[in-house]
Amino acid sequence: MGGWPYKYVVPFQEDAQAALDALRADVFARGDYYGSETRPRNIKEAVVRSGDSGTRSILDIDRVSKKPDYSRAAPLTAEETARYFGGGQPTVTMVEECEPLWEELERGQARYVVAYEEGVPTKLVFVGYSFD
Repeated sequence: MGGWPYKYVVPFQEDAQAALDALRADVFARGDYYGSETRPRNIKEAVVRSGDSGTRSILDIDRVSKKPDYSRAAPLTAEETARYFGGGQPTVTMVEECEPLWEELERGQARYVVAYEEGVPTKLVFVGYSFD
């Protein structure tokens, strides 16, 4: 099986961990993830119940890190941003449509990108693939 792609767009804030925490809470509250038939009590339980395939959502990503790693969301480096977008201010649409970015994502990891409108950061875009 292949990983399941996911994308989430949230309002920009400097604290990417706070943005990730709020996003995970929202996804859990909506029940917008793969998992068991009975509702888990919390995110940790949802992740455990989902087994090796994961929740196929941002719930599988528990924190922000400086570098890509499993169960982590890492920002794009300046080099990656230049390579993928030709500059430092991609829009949400540019992120969504960037095939090289999607092709280079590792299963079980997420990346996040600051998206801009008219030179102002307005969104954080979290993209990733599930474990399986």
